[in-house]
Amino acid sequence: MRGHDKYDLVFLDPPYAMAAGLAEALSRDLPDVLTAGALVVSESTGVALLALSLPLRRERRYGDTMIRIHEMRAL
Repeated sequence: MRGHDKYDLVFLDPPYAMAAGLAEALSRDLPDVLTAGALVVSESTGVALLALSLPLRRERRYGDTMIRIHEMRAL
C-alpha cells in the first residue's frame, strides 16, 4: 500500500481468536488510511470483541457474532 492511499470503506474479519489482540494496533493505524466519513465494518464475537477505539456508529449481535460499524469523523 502506498502512503497516500485513503479508503472510504474497510471490512475487518480477523480470526475470532485473534480479534481482541488486534484492536489496539488497528485503532492506532487505521485513521491514517481512512477518509473523513469512512466506514469500518468489523466482525468478531461478543466474547473476543474487536473493540476499536474509533467512533461507533452501530452494532448488531447475530447469535455469537458481533457486527460493528465505525465511522471516521473529520478532525
